[in-house]
Order: sequence, then C-alpha cells, then structure tokens
Amino acid sequence: MSLSNAELEIMRADLSDLLPDTCQIITLTQTPDGSGGMTSTEGTITAACRKDTKTGNFVTLDGKVETGRKEMITLPYDTAITDNDLIVHNSTRYNVVFVTDGSWLVSKRVEVKKQ
Repeated sequence: MSLSNAELEIMRADLSDLLPDTCQIITLTQTPDGSGGMTSTEGTITAACRKDTKTGNFVTLDGKVETGRKEMITLPYDTAITDNDLIVHNSTRYNVVFVTDGSWLVSKRVEVKKQ
C-alpha cells in the first residue's frame, strides 16, 4: 500500500503542531582560496524542531547490541541538512551523526551528539 501525495501533505502539515522548538542548522562550506588552501564559510538555517532522548538497546553498524541513549532531533521533511552540519537547540551545539532519508518522509529524524 502506498500513500498518495495528498495524504503525505496532510501528514506533513499535521507535523508542524508537533515541532514546538526552533533549531539553527549550521552549514560549513569550504571553497578554494586561490593559494592552495581553503576558506570556510558558515551559513545558518532556522527550522522548527523537537528534541527527544531515546534510551534502550541499539544495534551498531558492526551488528553489536549496545545499551545507551541517543539524542534525536525531528525536523520538517524538506529541511536541508547533512551529516557535516551542526544543530543548535536551546543554546546547545550538536554534531549530526545520521540523517534519515527516503521518499515517504513526513519528517527528518536526525541523530545528534552533544559537542
């Protein structure tokens, strides 16, 4: 069973009520400086968000099960973010660990780690 575009749009609109906070997404762009080095430029995007902490058992990339906690930030589905970006939530900076991807996204779930 698949969702229609109209159904996805309704779900995405409903999500806005569930994102009570504001996050700043900090992007870092590097461009050649003409002398063989790079110049870094920071950009900031503001987006609605919600931060959650998940605790329990997690499977690592190498298949091991570890007990712990993960910090997750939920953003609107079309938010531009990569695993090279930073997120600031309530004045706390987080490194992006993982960003969800897919065609039926209602939201983007971002695993973060406090700096």
